[in-house]
Amino acid sequence: MPPQQRWTRDNLTLARLAIYLRASDDDAKTETSITAQGGVGRSWAEGVGITNVTVYSDNDLSASLFATKPREDFERLVRDIEAGAVDLIWFWKLNRSQRTLDTYVKLRDLCRAKGVGWVIKSRLYDLNSPEDLRTLGMDAVNSEIFSLELAENVRLGTHLAAAQGKPHGPGTYGYRRIYDARGRYVEQVPDDELREGDGFWWSPAGIVIEVVERVAKGDGISAITRDLTARGIPTPSGKSTTWARSVVRGLATNLAYIGTRVHEPEHGERTETPDAWPPIVGSTPGSDTRERWAETFWKAQAILGAPGRSSTKPGRGVHLCSYLAKCDDCESTVAAKQDRKRQRKGLGGEGRRMYACAPNRCVGIGADELDDFVRKVVDGYLARADVQEHLASLRSDDLAAVTARAEVAKLRGEIEKWRKLGEEGEDAVTVLRSVKALTAKADELEREAAAASSGLLLRDGRIDWSDLGAARQALADLVEIRVKAVGKGRRHVPTQERVSLRWLIGPGIG
Repeated sequence: MPPQQRWTRDNLTLARLAIYLRASDDDAKTETSITAQGGVGRSWAEGVGITNVTVYSDNDLSASLFATKPREDFERLVRDIEAGAVDLIWFWKLNRSQRTLDTYVKLRDLCRAKGVGWVIKSRLYDLNSPEDLRTLGMDAVNSEIFSLELAENVRLGTHLAAAQGKPHGPGTYGYRRIYDARGRYVEQVPDDELREGDGFWWSPAGIVIEVVERVAKGDGISAITRDLTARGIPTPSGKSTTWARSVVRGLATNLAYIGTRVHEPEHGERTETPDAWPPIVGSTPGSDTRERWAETFWKAQAILGAPGRSSTKPGRGVHLCSYLAKCDDCESTVAAKQDRKRQRKGLGGEGRRMYACAPNRCVGIGADELDDFVRKVVDGYLARADVQEHLASLRSDDLAAVTARAEVAKLRGEIEKWRKLGEEGEDAVTVLRSVKALTAKADELEREAAAASSGLLLRDGRIDWSDLGAARQALADLVEIRVKAVGKGRRHVPTQERVSLRWLIGPGIG
């Protein structure tokens, strides 16, 4: 015989009641849902004469299989049940406690072992009654199925929105969305409405344009971050005027600002839909303004390190050749250090600046000597008429890179459409051939875009050595620098005999 129900209508006044409240979505943090739930729970407790009430609340937290954040108050409730501090639990609905069968079974078995009863709205459930367990079990199964169906519908909706070029999720900073009278999405347009700051005017679209243009000119992310903070510009969240580097970098690299809708499903390939909405500048397709903006945007990507480029970030160094020049013996990059051991007086009296290969120290060279030599040789190379002519041709290559990237995005969209047709029953051989051909063409265009994008920082035919970050990035694009060891017994070897430069951009270099 199973144990009898511990709590009945006759002895509820003695019970220690736990009211558990949960709401999945509360972006505005109004707590409207859990406040309403709590009001119903307290009213029920007063109606049956319970005065010992503890409230547990998890607002804006999911309980589904896809939840990523812990429910702290639910965990506290479980600990209190284990400690014997709870007699009854009140839920607005069973799915407030969980949306997975695993969680339901664990909570049910714990409460049965501790003699804790359940109340849903106003019904008292006996966890030892087969009829009540059947009802609760069916509710738990339906909750998990509903959660899975909801997630699948969201995925399908997201895929459809991506295919149609509609935005998804929170609004993109710099844009505003327009909806019709029924709340349906119409379009997304640049938010260039001016706001008044402390003695100045600004707009979200204007801030995006400023960030991208400054990055394209070689300004560092940290400098831009400090400047936006100093000017008191509100961050995209609107909650602060203190900008973070990650936020500024995110603005500078977001493809949405050239009108491209990016879809990155958890399981599946990334797709890009071009011309989904107007770019942040240039409202007329094909206008000069629009093309100049795309060129500026991709130049910024080149500076920040576009996909497929070197994993190093040369723009971040504080020494011209550190982590750019290589040791000719061990292939390691060289790093700057102060030569204090021999007390060679130099900058600040702390010893001469040196470059040495980081892991093995098999080569060392004076930093000033190498920097000066590199600047002199590079300036001479860039002054050559044939090199100047080649660099001038990169202007058209910039546009070619933009065009190629747009075409790649379209091809990726076509590939996704063919894959969906395959899922819907289209002939497998036809789908496979189409996907293979489109993928090969997209890969070829991506290689063309990467090649056309090289040397964007050399468009002016020279390097501004005063801008260290841009100069380092330009060197990374332009030349490979190698330093040889002097060898035993040799001293005062001329720098030109120790350093070799191999050009990566120039006439005849493919």
